[in-house]
Amino acid sequence: MSAFLFHGEPGSGPRPHFHPYDEIQFIQQGRGLWTVNGQEFEAGAGDILVIKAGEIHGFTCIEGPLVQLDVHLSPRFIQEYPNTTTASD
Repeated sequence: MSAFLFHGEPGSGPRPHFHPYDEIQFIQQGRGLWTVNGQEFEAGAGDILVIKAGEIHGFTCIEGPLVQLDVHLSPRFIQEYPNTTTASD
């Protein structure tokens, strides 16, 4: 697995992307607006989101700061964007 802590102010967040593995997001503080495979919903402190491999997703902080622990079920972080090349570190 790999993990990182997101800490963002209102208006911040990643553009739509996907991973070739599942991701679990533990929302610790704030609120955000998520889009997962075209469906929008809000989530906030205490929520746990499971994003399945291949699902196109992104989110924007709407009440911040938005703080979340993102756990990627892969030892290497891989992030791909629809119709573009792969980004990883």
